Amino acid sequence: IGEYQAIGDSLNVGRMYNFYGNLNKDRGDVKGAENCYENAIKFYRNNMLGVAYVVFNRGKLAQQIGSNAAEKYYTEALNYAEKSKEKTLMRDVLFALYSLKKQNNNADASLRYYERYVSLKDSIESDKNKERIAELEFENDIKLLEHVNENQELRLQEDELKNNQFR
Repeated sequence: IGEYQAIGDSLNVGRMYNFYGNLNKDRGDVKGAENCYENAIKFYRNNMLGVAYVVFNRGKLAQQIGSNAAEKYYTEALNYAEKSKEKTLMRDVLFALYSLKKQNNNADASLRYYERYVSLKDSIESDKNKERIAELEFENDIKLLEHVNENQELRLQEDELKNNQFR
């Protein structure tokens, strides 16, 4: 972390603190995780997406320890993710909210979050499929152009041979 701080790379300092927060969370060190998450937010400053990931991780930590703050963190992370237009994070947060509401036996809210989650998941899959189709079409266009180019080269060679024979 010190190396990134020395060169003024606050984005990577924030990432490292978020990473260390996750390590502490996984080890069960709640205070260590919270301290790292707080530092991460300070270094992310105006990076909404970075803050969204940190707040999402804080929600996971709160849910892990049974804190009522989990929903607040998840909702805040969802807002940041929506502003950043980060569909993958939005999907993950919606699933976390669904799980939290299901865990708390709130069927109506759970269903609403699950429906949003499925819709977004399908949208992401659709986007991936469209990207793959575009890639395949591009590859096909390149092959077609290569084939046309080969045919033109053959015609030029034939024309050159005919010209040589004519001479």
